[in-house]
Amino acid sequence: MSAQQDIAGDCTEPLADLTDYRGDAILDALDLFLSRFIAYPNEHARHAHTLWLAHTWRMDEWDSAPRLAFMSPEKGSGKTRALEVSQNLVPQGVRVAQATTAYVLARISDEPPPTLFYDEIDTVYGPRARGNEDLRAVLNAGHRRGEFRGARTD
Repeated sequence: MSAQQDIAGDCTEPLADLTDYRGDAILDALDLFLSRFIAYPNEHARHAHTLWLAHTWRMDEWDSAPRLAFMSPEKGSGKTRALEVSQNLVPQGVRVAQATTAYVLARISDEPPPTLFYDEIDTVYGPRARGNEDLRAVLNAGHRRGEFRGARTD
């Protein structure tokens, strides 16, 4: 059995301790795990997803962080499923959809701060976005440490 299969296992038992595994073996196992539940357009997208998930565990090391987006014009293409899987693989994963600015502000004020996964983000950005300027401002500031200044309360 390979190291990645040993780590990924049958996905029914939680992992107690990953400190006995090398970093590359953990990334390989995560990549294998993701391939079981998410259909990607290519392996590069899967590898990028794997690395993005890994980086969330070291957020205190970064001044800014990349965003992750699952995009497809087709309904039923697996975007929500990818978010569901991802939210369980990051620290404090929270999936939201059509959230208010107040809700998002309350969540990002939590300690430790959550990793937000916004489903149906086209209701905030894009052609379906209407009247979400404050929420857009909060989300736009959320990828860089110290950038968030708060939203209007009037």
